[in-house]
Amino acid sequence: MRAHPWHPAIVHFPIACWSMAALIDAAALVGALPERLATSIQGVEPTALSYGLLWIGVALGLAAMLVGFIDYLRLPTKVQTGSAMSWHVAAMTGAWALFLGAALLRSPPAPPFPSAPFTATLIELAGFACLCAGGVLASAVVFAGWPRSSERGSGVS
Repeated sequence: MRAHPWHPAIVHFPIACWSMAALIDAAALVGALPERLATSIQGVEPTALSYGLLWIGVALGLAAMLVGFIDYLRLPTKVQTGSAMSWHVAAMTGAWALFLGAALLRSPPAPPFPSAPFTATLIELAGFACLCAGGVLASAVVFAGWPRSSERGSGVS
């Protein structure tokens, strides 16, 4: 268990938080937030929910970066120095910074729960784009060293 990489297990949480926050705020911005979502959880306004999700994602993103760095140190040098790894780190750092910026632009929600500022929502959408790019790059990092079928040998495992 100690040799298991923790980064892949943790990254799903900030990704989910940030994706939902961006989705809620973008839907509210264009007036497409379903009324049943807005009233589905008694006492929880979508604006307050997205605000909380942003900050939870920022905190969990820090945890993902910390364990990611520790996992990175255990990777082979070829993977560490690959361009996909460098771009993955850049994209995910950019996503974290953008979502932090969006969270800082918003004031803590209080009744009457105003929607997220236009600028904050645009920054969230830019963060979401970085998040998607970073995910694609992560798959390139993971599968770059994956053995090809011709390299596995002819035996059945």
